[in-house]
Amino acid sequence: MVLICHGIIIKTTGGIKMPVGIGTKTIMGAKKETTFRTRVAVTEKLPIYSEGIEFDFTDVMHEYLYGGAGSQGSTRVMESVTGSVEMTVPYTVKSGSNFVSASLPIALGMGASAFANGGNQITFTDDLNVFGTFAWDKGHHASSVWQADSCYVNSFTLACSAGEAMTLSCDLVAYNLAIDGTTNNVSGLAALPTDAGDLVLFSDFDFRIGDQAGALGSSDSIGINSFSITVNNNLTDSEQSTPDNASSHTDSKKTIQPVRNGFREVTLEIGLPRYSSDTFVDFLNNQTNLQATLLGTQPSSSEEFDIIFPNLKVESVSAPVGGSGAIAQSVTMRALVRNSASDVTFADASSTDAGEMWIETDDGRTASIL
Repeated sequence: MVLICHGIIIKTTGGIKMPVGIGTKTIMGAKKETTFRTRVAVTEKLPIYSEGIEFDFTDVMHEYLYGGAGSQGSTRVMESVTGSVEMTVPYTVKSGSNFVSASLPIALGMGASAFANGGNQITFTDDLNVFGTFAWDKGHHASSVWQADSCYVNSFTLACSAGEAMTLSCDLVAYNLAIDGTTNNVSGLAALPTDAGDLVLFSDFDFRIGDQAGALGSSDSIGINSFSITVNNNLTDSEQSTPDNASSHTDSKKTIQPVRNGFREVTLEIGLPRYSSDTFVDFLNNQTNLQATLLGTQPSSSEEFDIIFPNLKVESVSAPVGGSGAIAQSVTMRALVRNSASDVTFADASSTDAGEMWIETDDGRTASIL
């Protein structure tokens, strides 16, 4: 092969070899932004196992009649960016000023956090107005990395089953996606901590649920073999607008900042390995207001990942017969905002919050996540 570069003839003995993107080489980091459309250097390494953030561009075809059947061209009219990220959830590890954690996307999806009593209390805010930079190296660029700017978490799911670690799946809406080395680069991502924190395991959790007739105790513990928590912020779909300086929107092909476009939806689904009681059927039929906690504690380090529901109602109960084996049961509940009858508080404080779910962590962090 012969290459001609600036008038110089270079002879090569083989084809040009390019680095190949390999999943095992991927590193992703994130950080909360202060100003919309202003990318920041990431400081939190996300323990991801899959990523699907993509260009979601819209083009219009040239469809005028010209005397032929073939399309003459197309023109870009909108440049939206959406996608998902999935990761394992560890107890946060701090190394220097950086972290290995999955807490930041959760906090971005809920909207508020406060550091109190040695841990973080993550709560909902009505006006979701927090966003962050996500940057990742797919292992095939010399200096450029993928960077999604001003990402909102439209929805997320926390899930865990017997014998497994808890996972987090997030659906993101971003302002821009670029492949470059500005602000974040390959060396910067490689410098993020490599510490492997303790994973939040199913066996770490104690699940308690009961009616709102006093604080939950050990007698309210119920054996489950899975749980799934879904938060849907119901943000607006990608919307286009002419430039508007008041809303920090200067490029008419980019989408405007999303806002809440309906009620927030929070659901809890649990699986029970044995159908042995009609308790949840009674809760369903009686429309009983419930309260529940999923308190996770790492046995050797006493790190915590606690999930608290001050007000729940059962929406469906299922216990189908699938053959000759033991019958399992699944229950889906709707989380509601805290009511005055609720007795639960944060695990490490007597304080409460008005939202329908609270998450409290006690790990390597020494300040608020947000």
